[in-house]
Amino acid sequence: YAYNNQVPGPTLRVTEGDRVRINVTNRLPESTTVHWHGMILPNEMDGPAEITQAPIKPGETYSYEYSVGQHGSYFYHTHDHVDRQQSLGLYGALIIDPSNPADDIPADLEYTVQLQEWLKREWLTYPSMPMEGGFPNFFTINGKSYPETDTIRIKVGQTLKVRFVGSHTTAIHPMHIHGGPFQVAAVDGITRAAGKKSAAAIAWPASSWARSPS
Repeated sequence: YAYNNQVPGPTLRVTEGDRVRINVTNRLPESTTVHWHGMILPNEMDGPAEITQAPIKPGETYSYEYSVGQHGSYFYHTHDHVDRQQSLGLYGALIIDPSNPADDIPADLEYTVQLQEWLKREWLTYPSMPMEGGFPNFFTINGKSYPETDTIRIKVGQTLKVRFVGSHTTAIHPMHIHGGPFQVAAVDGITRAAGKKSAAAIAWPASSWARSPS
């Protein structure tokens, strides 16, 4: 499963205050929806199947339209058969730049890390689930595993902003980059005051972090 034939789905980047319309055409063999995780939206645009909207049936198109009233790091994912569909690849990053540049977290470079977990068994890949016999044994960053993961190149003196997105569904993953401490700049779209440096961030399922080394 994939959004626009890629895993993770395409990164959507908008600005606080924008009015957006996202057309979703379902070419899956089953129904689906899209949930905009952490966003404050009209109820009918939120995405949970059979709760705020009817599922999008195979072959149908549904338009999500809303005004963006916040900024930060978020993500989108399926909210129908979510235990399988999200684990199989239906997720992507949603980055919202602030309307006021002074509210942005400054950095010379930025990189988004989206985590996912898989269950490999007898040369087949299955979605992992938090249950006996379903726990993950294979992990990817932005849809890739080492040594195919990206190399981040940065110069001495530059600041790197890393957006960790817990797009996985099962485990808790401590994340850090070797070589230096970080400051947690924001959690789930909420900017935090500058505080102590730390060596790792805890990437919970369905959470997002922005971190800057110093």
